[in-house]
Amino acid sequence: MRRNPNSLLPRFYGVYSMKHEGIGGVTRFVVMNNVFNTPYEPTEKFDLKGSTLGRTVPEKKRKSGVILKDLDIKDMNRKLYLPPDKFQSFISQLEKDSQFLAHHRVMDYSLLLGIYYPTEKNKPKVEANLKKFQESTTNIPTLRQNLFQETYNGVKGLRDDGTEEIYYFGIIDILIEYAAKKKVEHIFKTIVTGGGEEVSVVDPDSYKLRFDKFIKDLLYVPESIKQQQDKKDLTDSDSDSSVEADKVITSSPILGSSPSTTISITTTAPSSTSGIGAALSGTPTDGLSFANRLNVASVVIAARTSKTEDTKTRTTKLSTATPPSTSSSTNTISTTYTSNTSNSSNTTGTAKD
Repeated sequence: MRRNPNSLLPRFYGVYSMKHEGIGGVTRFVVMNNVFNTPYEPTEKFDLKGSTLGRTVPEKKRKSGVILKDLDIKDMNRKLYLPPDKFQSFISQLEKDSQFLAHHRVMDYSLLLGIYYPTEKNKPKVEANLKKFQESTTNIPTLRQNLFQETYNGVKGLRDDGTEEIYYFGIIDILIEYAAKKKVEHIFKTIVTGGGEEVSVVDPDSYKLRFDKFIKDLLYVPESIKQQQDKKDLTDSDSDSSVEADKVITSSPILGSSPSTTISITTTAPSSTSGIGAALSGTPTDGLSFANRLNVASVVIAARTSKTEDTKTRTTKLSTATPPSTSSSTNTISTTYTSNTSNSSNTTGTAKD
């Protein structure tokens, strides 16, 4: 908790036992933080696991204050409108917490979510609670426990229609290990329901991935974040498509190639039978005719690596001056490097074969 002060995991304040005259004589219990310790009593409450099999509350049981489940929030098309400065922090903290639980082989936990927004019914009660809360000596309204508890233990959000909401988050039920009992339960539920990965009881790693995805899908992406993501996706897409489209690497007996080089070979017939001239002249040393050599030499091998600030294109051109004959001629390899980075220079080298 010291390394992750914004953790959504519960805080355990103590473990106690109480003696009594009833059955057993002793009752043991733990004291934890209350996610809904706020004068703004949530208008909607949800217990979310990321599972969809049977995770719903029947209509006849949906009374005021009832805690709904995964399928219910999906059917409502509910979105959470976190402010842009909290959006990435929430996702990051959610993944850290679920990774911690998966590492300790814990599963079957839930995100307890409360959403407050004003209605005609709850306004009088909220006003009374707020007055009592502010006057209490045991409550400090301005006390900030973590980044997601800045507003009376919650975080404010603003919907598209201008309605202000307060969200209350907390991961609960974190003491269930994926031991033999849960493994048997997973097998049994899978066989009976045919649910597979949709059942609530799965291995901790699968549970974490499903849990993270479900919660992140509930988040409304702020426009500023969306623009940043679109820009990043476009840059990544351009880079990937350039590499995939241009990386047509064809091996030939003439030249090797590397993924950082664009090689264009255009030739008529060379006159020399040595070096590159021999490679293009169609001499019977390797059984290739000049026509085949010409076809190979006409292949363009391109692979371009694109970067945002540092783009480097290297073009190597091989050209020859004359068709095959017994007379001598000069073959020229010209290599040009072009860089648009700062302190760059253009270099052209020419070598004679």
